[in-house]
Amino acid sequence: MAKIYIDDVGTKFIIDTGVDLTNATVTKLKLKKPDGSVVEWIASIEGDAKNGKISYATQAGDINLAGVWQLQSYIEFSYLKYNGETVNFIVYEQWK
Repeated sequence: MAKIYIDDVGTKFIIDTGVDLTNATVTKLKLKKPDGSVVEWIASIEGDAKNGKISYATQAGDINLAGVWQLQSYIEFSYLKYNGETVNFIVYEQWK
């Protein structure tokens, strides 16, 4: 994985949820920033829903703090709400 920098746009996160997403009603990523604040990004199903992958490409303003971020997938079905494992990634300062 390439390094991620503050203000990067188009960085694509692809998460394997390990779950068939055919009937999923909600797919998103929950993130905890280095300052403790929490945001959610609406994710898309990546390819065939049966492969269980979701993705999100960062937009302007999404990556705004340097430090260690935590990311967790979240999926809803009419009968189940599913949280994935938490993973960490580092966001670096840009050179000015």
